[in-house]
Amino acid sequence: MSKSVFITGGAGFIGSELVKCLLEKEDFKITIYDNLSSQVHLDFYKTPFYHNIKNKVNFVCGDIRDFELLSKSLKGHKIVFHFASETGTGQSMYQTDKYLDVNVQGTYNIIKASKKNDIEKIILSSSRSVYGEGKYLDENDLEFYPKPRDFNLISRYGFEIKYQNKKIRPVATDENSLCKPTSIYGLTKLIQEDLILDSNIPYIILRYQNVYGPGQSLLNPYTGIMSVFSNMIYNNKKILIFEDGSQTRDFVFIDDVTKINFNSVVSNDLLNEIFNIGTGKKTNVLSLCKTISSAMGKKNNFEITMKHRLGDIRHNFADVKKIKKIIKNFNTINLNQGVEKFIKWFETQDVPSSLFQKSMNELIEKKLYK
Repeated sequence: MSKSVFITGGAGFIGSELVKCLLEKEDFKITIYDNLSSQVHLDFYKTPFYHNIKNKVNFVCGDIRDFELLSKSLKGHKIVFHFASETGTGQSMYQTDKYLDVNVQGTYNIIKASKKNDIEKIILSSSRSVYGEGKYLDENDLEFYPKPRDFNLISRYGFEIKYQNKKIRPVATDENSLCKPTSIYGLTKLIQEDLILDSNIPYIILRYQNVYGPGQSLLNPYTGIMSVFSNMIYNNKKILIFEDGSQTRDFVFIDDVTKINFNSVVSNDLLNEIFNIGTGKKTNVLSLCKTISSAMGKKNNFEITMKHRLGDIRHNFADVKKIKKIIKNFNTINLNQGVEKFIKWFETQDVPSSLFQKSMNELIEKKLYK
């Protein structure tokens, strides 16, 4: 008997890769439910992905805030994979109503519709942003969870996190770490988790680190640092490196994420648990910029701004021991190989004009960047 899977945001980056994987490996009844946001998609119906899934899956162009359409579309399915969300740290700080409406009310609609339709399992696409700055250790190796940085704090102590004016060191953030979101986006993802946990529906919650790879939107300037940088390099624009470029992130390749997502659908090994999905390795933003430029055969063209975007964290990388304990073969591709794969794909695309300056103008206008 085929498994029936309902995928919100299934036309997006991570969701579409899961759809392709499901179509390749198993007999599935699949419904994609996506609003085709113009911030992410150009002309979806002309994309290779759409032509590949046409007549193979049921596609519904719909908004998760539309409960009636959502509930009607969900009928007859057993598994829900919930990707649909507004994403982007900076944008969330001035489009708060939209982020709360889509991410929180939309997820509540998913839960109501799932109960109405006897859904057996919800898999939530969450984010490392729920941790905020994540876990640090002080000079006595005691855990410390910093409060969000603001402009006043940075002007007094600099970009690095300090405690009582003493340096503390970031460590890998495990799933039991305290969650202290620094942005509205992070807060909405944490509320999504709480709603799922409170629903009494069996669940899997996956907290992704920075996912990158072929298929990533090259249009959206608000999220996806890999695609933003590549777009600007291609369009001969100077890359603006926030802060001093030493802030770090954990970059995980899309194929590695898709393996976990596929496992979450076909198996109950991960059921009723929360997992970090990352590499456990940290990369600073400046070195990432140089790696991408090198892979594209371009000279470095960047400016270290020494300015902060409100809501941004300084360091965060995942402790992935929990997922590796259950998925024994979860080995992630290294960053250099991943960047090469991404750039090889990037160079085959019709690259749109960079909208990064538009996003920067909005941040400056809202006094969220200085």
